[in-house]
Amino acid sequence: MIRDKKKLLLIGLYGLVILLASYAGYRAYAVQSMTQAMYVAEFGQFDGPEDADKVIVEFLDYRCSYCRIIYPVVQELLERNPDVKVVYRHYPVFLRPSIIEAEVALAAGMQGKFRDAHDDLMQREEPITDREIDDLARNLGLDIEKFRTDMKGPEIGYLLLQTIDAVEMLGIGSTPSFMIGDRIFTLEDGMPDVEAFEKILAEEYGS
Repeated sequence: MIRDKKKLLLIGLYGLVILLASYAGYRAYAVQSMTQAMYVAEFGQFDGPEDADKVIVEFLDYRCSYCRIIYPVVQELLERNPDVKVVYRHYPVFLRPSIIEAEVALAAGMQGKFRDAHDDLMQREEPITDREIDDLARNLGLDIEKFRTDMKGPEIGYLLLQTIDAVEMLGIGSTPSFMIGDRIFTLEDGMPDVEAFEKILAEEYGS
């Protein structure tokens, strides 16, 4: 009887080990898949050359003041490094105002105007109003009816949810956060300047 109990205990332990190993393997695969997905620039949500050799992913929120502070640094980085591309991913920390502005940028991107909308939103101190959304669309020469439909469409909703899932899986808790290769850094590591970005890029991609 004792021997049978020991055998059952061993079987149970082996089963637990296999289960934990399977979960660890699945999680590693899921994290890797999520990481790779973040580098795909849907709806033109990037700046720099489309075929750039070096890529940075920035998780941002247009309502985040630190994202606006880092904006000119990112622009200078791109000007100094023509082999670098920044892919923008929207993490709406401030909820509804953040979601609306992310929808504006992505819907503009569906008509080839992401970067113009991005630049406008990055320079706004106050959340964009409903009237200003239409004004922005007109100024960018967008089809306003399509633009408004796309803002609430399933493609943009799915993309935002995908980013939120990735943020949670990758353990990112604030904006702006950056991913270069498999390396993630946030403002807890200090406010990066152009040289700091260039150093990390060199470490991950080579000079």
